[in-house]
Formats: sequence, structure tokens, C-alpha cells
Amino acid sequence: MSSQETFSITTLQRMCARSEYLDESDIHMNDKTVSWDGNIIYYKTKKPASTGNEFLIPIQVKGKEYNTLPDSDSISYPVDINDLKNYLKNGGVIFFVDAISKTEYSDKMYAKILLPVDIVHIMKGKEEQGSITVHLNHVKTVRELEELCVLFKENRPKQAMVGVGKSIPDYDTISNFTISTLPTPYMNPAIAIAKSPFKYVYTKKDGIEIPVLLTDLVTATESDWLIKIDDKIEQRYPIRHIYALNQTTTIMINTILDIIRLTSLILNIYCHAGGREHEAILSVEDWKTA
Repeated sequence: MSSQETFSITTLQRMCARSEYLDESDIHMNDKTVSWDGNIIYYKTKKPASTGNEFLIPIQVKGKEYNTLPDSDSISYPVDINDLKNYLKNGGVIFFVDAISKTEYSDKMYAKILLPVDIVHIMKGKEEQGSITVHLNHVKTVRELEELCVLFKENRPKQAMVGVGKSIPDYDTISNFTISTLPTPYMNPAIAIAKSPFKYVYTKKDGIEIPVLLTDLVTATESDWLIKIDDKIEQRYPIRHIYALNQTTTIMINTILDIIRLTSLILNIYCHAGGREHEAILSVEDWKTA
């Protein structure tokens, strides 16, 4: 085991030690087991007393050195194809990569839940590659680590039927479904579902929950903005907000475009949204080419 992975496992063990629900005693240092580095033990009713509600969460831990630690909340890392196949056959894993500073004693832990549905999607058409790059999200707090473990624990049994060569329905082909995701700061479900980096979709058939292949989920909501143009026109206009994981697009209907075309070439446009006033200065030509 490299010094980076030793450092990374120590970091993960330390995070688990600070949790009331996660136990680090089955995370292995210098583990020679293929594809895994042991398990995080999840206690449903706080550790250390055993109540019969404990759950083993398989893990793989890697370390990667950086001259400067990443500023972003996500990084990429190649996962060996044989490891992915092992994870698929054994019900999944939480894959950790610790970003380690070369010059300072500091690091940032990143993680990716790899449940069977995730792995099938990642491997589709790439089964003959030596490795596949995955995107991992920053685990900022012990609480976030606990939430990842709970999401893994709750969804792993639901995906036991998924395996190599077995088809998974696409969410475009279903009409009724439920979504399992992490807690989010968004109160609106449409926003929360789109913005969460980890989500699983299920449909019911004959009373049994069946996992659904989720690719790029986009949701939308509607509201209205108070628009003022050159202090001459003040009116509310319907707005559509379109949400994706890393992008939010706001669209105004054609009414506002017609007003702009009929007024001066340079406009001061003010809109009230979220209790705050925002200003934009546009010309008709800019609007036509935007």
C-alpha cells in the first residue's frame, strides 16, 4: 500500500471515529484484499452497543497527491474495470479518494457511491476498457459521510436484482416512480431532485420496487418576476426555471421580448426575484444574438 493510501485510510478512520453511528474497526490498513479495503460498520442506534441493526458498507480507498488541493466540490479518478465488475457482482461499494497536498499537512476527502445501477450505467459500452473515470463529490463533514452511508444502506437491498447482462428500464419509459436521495437545502422537491449528486429511481411492478436507470434528470418550476424597464413599464411576467445538476436556466416568455423590441435600443431592466432587485442592461441586438 502506498503512503498516499495509508494517509487516506487514516483520514477516513478518523472521520468514522468522530461519528456516533460509524465504526472504523473493520477498515483495513495495508489490506491485500482485491478491490476492497474493508467495511465501514453502520450502527442504526448509535455505537458501540450491538442491537442487530448493524450494516456493513464495503469501501475502497485511494489517495491522490496535488500540488494545490482542488477548489471544486468534485474530482475525477479512474477505477479499474475488474474492480467495477467485482463491485457489481457483490452489491456495490463506496469509493473514496483522498486529495492530499504535497506541500502541506492537509487533505480533502471525496466519495462516490457505486451501487449496481451506477455501475451498469458507468460500464455501458465500456466493458473492454482497462479503467473508467468516475466523478467523486467532496465529503465536507462527518454528517455528510453518515448520510452517504445511510443512502447506500437503504438502496443496496433494492438493487440486488441488478447484474451484468440484466436490463434496467429507463425512466423515460415509466409513469410512476419514487426517488431516493440525500438530504438537500432545497425545500422544492423539483430542485432537490435535480441538484442532488446521488439519487436513485424506482418503479413498482407487481408490488416489487424495481430500480430504474437514471441518466440526466432535468426538472422545471414556474413562477413570476416583477420586471421594470426604464422605469416606464412595470409588470409581472411568467418565468420558467429549468434545473439540472450543475446548471439552472431561467426563461422569460416572448411577451418581454416584444416589449424590448418596441422600446429604445438600450434598456435598463430591473427584476425582483427572491426579495432582491437585479439589474441588467441589454440592447436589442444583444438580446437577438444571446
